[in-house]
Parts: sequence; C-alpha cells; structure tokens
Amino acid sequence: MTWSAHTTPDGKSYFYNALTNQTTWEKPDELKTPLELALDKLPWKKVVSADGKVYYYNKQTNTTTWTCPKEYQDVLDSFKTPAVTSNPAISSPAITSTATVQSVKPPGATTFPNLTLKNSVVAISTFSSTSRATHPLPIRRPSSPPLPEYKTKQEAETAFKKLLDESGVKTDWTWDQTMRVIISNPKYQALKTLAERKATFYNYVEEKKQREREEHRVKLERSRKEFLELLKNSKVVTSSTRFRKVVELFGHHECFKFLSEKERERIFDDHIEELSRREKEVLRISRKENLEKFRKMAYSFPNISIYTTWKEFQKMYESSMDYIIDQKLQKMDKIDFLSVFEELMKGLEGEYLDKQKVIIDRRNREARIARAGFKELLKELDIKAETKWKDVYPKFKDDERYKNMIGQPGSSPLELFWDVVVEMDRKLIKAREIGLRVVRDHDINELDLEKFMHLLGSDFVNTIGTDTITTVFNELKEGKLVRQPTPPPQPFPNGSPNQPYYQNQQRYDRQYNQHPRRSYQEPYHRHRSTEPLVDPNAPGQYQSQTLASHALSNKAELYEIYKSDRKIQKKVSSFKHYLKKLDSPAITLDSKWEDVQKRVEGREEYIAVKEFAEIGFDLYLERLKEKSMQGSSDDESRKRRKEKKKEKDHKKKHRRGDDDSEDEERRERSRKKKSKRDERDENGDEKKERKEEDDSAEEGEVRY
Repeated sequence: MTWSAHTTPDGKSYFYNALTNQTTWEKPDELKTPLELALDKLPWKKVVSADGKVYYYNKQTNTTTWTCPKEYQDVLDSFKTPAVTSNPAISSPAITSTATVQSVKPPGATTFPNLTLKNSVVAISTFSSTSRATHPLPIRRPSSPPLPEYKTKQEAETAFKKLLDESGVKTDWTWDQTMRVIISNPKYQALKTLAERKATFYNYVEEKKQREREEHRVKLERSRKEFLELLKNSKVVTSSTRFRKVVELFGHHECFKFLSEKERERIFDDHIEELSRREKEVLRISRKENLEKFRKMAYSFPNISIYTTWKEFQKMYESSMDYIIDQKLQKMDKIDFLSVFEELMKGLEGEYLDKQKVIIDRRNREARIARAGFKELLKELDIKAETKWKDVYPKFKDDERYKNMIGQPGSSPLELFWDVVVEMDRKLIKAREIGLRVVRDHDINELDLEKFMHLLGSDFVNTIGTDTITTVFNELKEGKLVRQPTPPPQPFPNGSPNQPYYQNQQRYDRQYNQHPRRSYQEPYHRHRSTEPLVDPNAPGQYQSQTLASHALSNKAELYEIYKSDRKIQKKVSSFKHYLKKLDSPAITLDSKWEDVQKRVEGREEYIAVKEFAEIGFDLYLERLKEKSMQGSSDDESRKRRKEKKKEKDHKKKHRRGDDDSEDEERRERSRKKKSKRDERDENGDEKKERKEEDDSAEEGEVRY
C-alpha cells in the first residue's frame, strides 16, 4: 500500500503517498472504509465546529443544518454493524490509535525534521519497516465547509476575534504565526477575504494591547496603594528606616513584587518625607507651646529689670517651680531660653527709653518756655550795640525769668544776650552806611531828625529802630561818623597769585573792619555804583541803592554755595566748556560778562546754572590768564624737542647709508611717530587743562 496516515503536533491528521511523495489532508480512497466511501457519494458532509458541535453541510446547495439529513442517516443505518477488517490503516479517522507512529521513507523522499508525529496510525506498506521519516505537511489546505453565514460584517468580525481569543493569540504574534494556528478552524472562513482577516487581526491586537495596558495600569495603581498602606500601617517604619529594611519586611507581598525597583523607592521616599514633615510639625508645635509657656513664666518674675544679666536670669528660671515640675520645659534648647531673655530685655529697654523720652521732652519744653521768657525780658531792657553784660545783669538777676534759665539745656542767658547785641550792632552798621549815603547828597546841618528819617524811608526806620536812627543822626551831626577813603583794589593782597583772591579779600575785610569806625565800609568797593540818584529827596532811595551796592556780597554767598555743592560744580564746569567752544568771536581776557551773557541766554548750559553763570565766566577768565602765562614756556619746550628730534633723525639717516627704500620706510615711521606724539601732546594739554579747571573749581580759585 502506498498511502500512510500521520498526525501533526497539534493533532491534525494528514496522509502521505510514499511513491509520489504527495501529502494531502483528505483521506485517500484506498484507506477509506465502505461506510466512508458510501458517505462520499452523498452531497452532505459531516463537520465539527471549534466548540465541538456537529453540523452538516450540503456542497451542492451550500446549505447547513444542525440535524442529520435523512439520506445521511439512511446510509449510517445500513452500516450499523461495521465490517471487521484486518488492516488497521483502513479504519475510520475518528478512531484514535495509541501506537507509536512509524513512517516509511521511500528512496528519494523528502525529510522534514521539525515535524513530530504523534497519535498516528501505523501504515502497512511494502517498503522496509526500518526506514523511518517525518513527512511534510500537505501544501494545500483541506477544503472544509463554511460556518453558517453571518447577517452583518460586524458579527463576522466578532466571530473572527473570538476565534483569535480562543486560540490564545498574543500581542507580539505576527500574522503568519497566527494563521498557522487558526487556519484549520471553520471560523477562519467567517471573513471572506485575506485583507479583512488581516485588518481584523491587527485591530484585535491593538485592542488587546490597550486592554493589557489598562489592566496593567489598574494593577499598578492598586499595587501602589497597597504598598503605601503597608508602609503606613507598619509600626516598624519610621523616618529613620532604610529601604533595605522595607525589602525584608514586605518583599514577599504581591504588590511589592509587581512594582519596579524605582517605583518602590519613590513611594518609600515620599512616605519617609511625609513622616519627617509630620514629625517636624509636631516638634514645631511643641516648641511653640513650650516657648509660650516659658515666656509667661519669664514675664512673671518680679525682680527682673534692664540691668538683669543672663546668668541671673538662668538662676531665676532654674529655681522656679514651674520649670522644675515641667519636663518639657527642661528639654528645651538653651537657644530658646536665650531668645526669650533677649525679647524680654528689648521690651524692658523700650519701656525705659519711652519714659526717658517723655522726661527729655518735658525738660526741653520747659527750657524752651524759659528761653522765650528770658527773650521777653531782654526786649524790655534798653539794649544797644555798645551794651555790655555787666551793665544789664544787675537789672534782671533777681527776675524769675532769669532764674528759670539757669541749668536749662540749650542756649545760656549770656548767649541770648549776645545774640541781641549782635543784631543791634548789625542794624547800627546798616544805619551808619545809609546815613553816610544821605550826607553825600545832603548837608547834615540842614537836616533835622524828621527829614533824615523821611529820606531813609518808613520801612527801613521801622526795621532798624528809632533809637538806632537817632544815634546815627547824632553821630553825623557831631562829626563822629565820617566817610573813610576807599582803599585801592588789590588783586593779590598777600602777593600770592596761587591763593584764591576771594579768600585773601575776606582776610583783608576782617582786618579792615576791626576798627569800629570802619566796620560800615563796603568790602567790595570796586563794584560800588557811582551814578547819582534820580531823586535824592525821594524816601527809600538810599535803602534800594544800598541793596544794589551789596550785589557783590550776594555773589560771594553764591560762590560759597558753589563750593559746597558738587552738582552745581559739575554744571558750572559744563558751562565753562561751552564757553570754550564759543567762536565768532571767541572769549578773550578782554571780554565782558554783559556781552557774553547776551550771547548765551536761552542755551541749556546757561539755563542749568543761571545765577552761577557769572561765577563760571570768572573761572574761565582765570584759566585763560594762567594759560597765557604758561603758553610761551610750553611752546618753547615743544619747539626745542622737535628740533632735537629732527637733528637725531638726520644723524640716523647718514649712518644707515644711501638705501632709498629703507630711508623712505624710516621717514614714514618717523612721520607716524611724530604725528602720534603731537596728538598725545595736544590731548595731554587738553586733559591737563580740564584737570586744572576741575581742581580750580574744587579749591575755590575764583578772583573777584
């Protein structure tokens, strides 16, 4: 016999022809029983589904039925008593044999080593029984009748997915792997085309991946919660517990095994951090309560003051019963005790300073009232510029207002007295000065006191005082007050051109005004107006002229402000640089401020300095004077340096020979060096000039 029966590893039967090396899923007629041959003649075929149910399929009408057709049953009934055959290979395929499979390999047959044959029927063949081989699977898939048709494509896809699920298809399988497993199942024919089967397969794999991911996520979340609950419920785990201890405690739990190493450590670290935070919070609350309790105890000590030391305070609270019986207070840190002590001392010091401030304010108020009362007392006395302390002291030594001033802070009675005397002296000097201007235009012998006061003006008389005006009038009448000759102007009174003229002029004024008869003289004589009054008889004209005659005095005050304010000095320095850039015509030593002022009015530099503009002009003129004195010497030295360099270059030229190219290169380098040196000289002069101007502004080198 040429045909033999075999079984695949998954239990499917196939048949092999040893002569033709042909394999087939269908049972050859040579191996079929008479019943099988009779059933083959019928259009009906018996089919078993994947779930083990039997149904019948008509290949002519393409109909299926779950009940056995009558024709099929009649044939079965006619073969109720099966014939006994001595050939086991011709038995029905439903009969399962437990014999060992023996395959016959004819000469030239192909061997398939990967195919294991189990549960096969021993084939009776004319070939030698010693040749054994594994035969290949049939190339063609056996035709099987389709399942009952599905109403919709969705039902067919559902049935195909169910087949994939029942076959145990995994997400990492390929279509080829899957097809080998499900191709023999009748449900494989649920979808008509290969493209539909592949699309459904990939859709099934993607859905299964999503289900697995979701299941893994749910299980992971559940494992996290279970592991965290284990940590929370454990009494062994504290903030100082190490992770290796947790591994020993919970390593056998399923949730611990499911989590990754990184995930376990993260959950453990979060739990330990939470425990540490809770412990710190408990300690903070306990420390706050202890501090508040100790603070109340410290404030209750009766003998504590701003002079209490830290050691004394320690003895106080250590001997207190509240401290002795309270164990929590004893466990407090020494720093906390010290902080409470410092807080207590600051409070006591604040209270002490507040009390002292009230006392000092009360004393200052009393001293201020006493000074006001003593000033009223001085006004009641007839104090003049020549009055002395010893002349008025007997008049108020027993006065209560004088006694209240003794021992008070601030100005003393003698200082207040001298303030009044100085004020009266200032008024006397003012009155004498204006009185001399009156007698310059009027004969004093033709004036009476009333006419004299009329010429001075009522406002001036009220400011100076009638007594002082009367004293000056009497001095003029008696000839005691005579105009002194004006001293000649001295640009450098001390003979030192480097010392500021204004400082020398001040020293000269102090020396000149020491004599009581000369104290009324105007120190800045060269600025005095010599023009006659428009109306010599008009009242108040002498007062306004006197104010005009003190224009230079105001200028001196502005200069004092200029010296003390750095911002003004910078503005004036910018104005000086602006004056330096003026041309057509440029400012010279002969320029006048009135002419320059008309040219610069409206400029930002002038508006920035305004009243200090004339000071900047004077400083610029002084700088021009110094440059004119130094210019000649600088020019001569620069000229000598150039001649010396020229002579030196001439000697080098003759020493190097007659090489024209070298000479030309050397001359070019010489010209470049010379131009750079000249630029440095010019820049150096300009920088030196700027520095000298700034130094002059800082040192006050202004000469009026």
